[in-house]
Amino acid sequence: MGISLLIFSRNDTANALDLAKSLLGSVDQVVIVDSSDEKEHKELVEKARQHHKIEVYYTLPLGYPDLLRAYGIGKCKMEWILLLDTDERLNGEFVQNLKEVVKGTKCDAFAIKRYEEASPEGHTAFFTWQTRLFKKANAEFKGIIHEQAIVHGRLCTLGDRYFIEHRTDLMHHGSNSYGKMQLFEMLSYKQYNEIVLDYVRKFFALDTNSAKSKIVQGLFRLILRLYEALLFKKQEQEISKRDYLWFYFVRTLAYGFRQRRLGSLAKIWKGQKDYFEYLEKERKKLAGQYGISRQDLFNIAQHLYKEGVIKYLGFDKPENVDRLTHEYLEGRLKDKGIDLTIMLIVDRYKRQYL
Repeated sequence: MGISLLIFSRNDTANALDLAKSLLGSVDQVVIVDSSDEKEHKELVEKARQHHKIEVYYTLPLGYPDLLRAYGIGKCKMEWILLLDTDERLNGEFVQNLKEVVKGTKCDAFAIKRYEEASPEGHTAFFTWQTRLFKKANAEFKGIIHEQAIVHGRLCTLGDRYFIEHRTDLMHHGSNSYGKMQLFEMLSYKQYNEIVLDYVRKFFALDTNSAKSKIVQGLFRLILRLYEALLFKKQEQEISKRDYLWFYFVRTLAYGFRQRRLGSLAKIWKGQKDYFEYLEKERKKLAGQYGISRQDLFNIAQHLYKEGVIKYLGFDKPENVDRLTHEYLEGRLKDKGIDLTIMLIVDRYKRQYL
């Protein structure tokens, strides 16, 4: 039994190394998957060499690290994986007792409180549940952005003693540009149901296999299916504008409830309406740029939700990531970041389906 710390970094060497060093005494291996510019990457490699536990792997920049999770997990040699961002830190007691948490446990993964706004002086009360500590053999990632691990086994919840702090003083805003991926947030009723049920599980930090989880999710599933049956909605059909708005509205309410900042309901509804109209405008631009239709974008979204963007792009196979990285370093790929990711997604669809 051992623990690998998995970190993704882009032009954030100081924070990546600080995070790694804060846990060197508590983990058995540190894997940093780095997509930095050349100068910054060389600095990271040189400084990492001073610590035998730290291994650095270079990949091309894709706009956000979620796409490279399977690649990074493949570099981890230990049974357990702790996944942290460069602007996250464990509290001191968690660092000290990390190995004791996993030692002899019957759990396959842990849901951990992540305080969303923290600084060296402390954190606010607002938190979300995050599955960041899991057995390598019992977890996979499938989704578009910021999806938590799908646990094949028992998901347990850690108590208040152990938590993750999202340090706003360490945030590196230039690292990610994943916002454009929200253009692919186009849902069928089947996916809508699955996502709502997943949000329910995360909101209440439910053990997937517990009786409570099955009862709560069963009740929500029944409500959703009754609603769709009454309105004659088909499972593979794209949800209506009204249901998109309700989805965004309830999601924002849940976020506000956790944050204890609800505000005006009318203002929230208007904000979500404006958000939906913005997405539709940007989808029209994207479709025009690549010579495809809005229906094609919906079809792409279906493939991404079904397979997950990692598998859809073949990034579950490390040789594909290495090949694209080699092409990028040789200058054969014109784009980088999120624009490159979107190009790869659309090009694969056009080659296979058009």
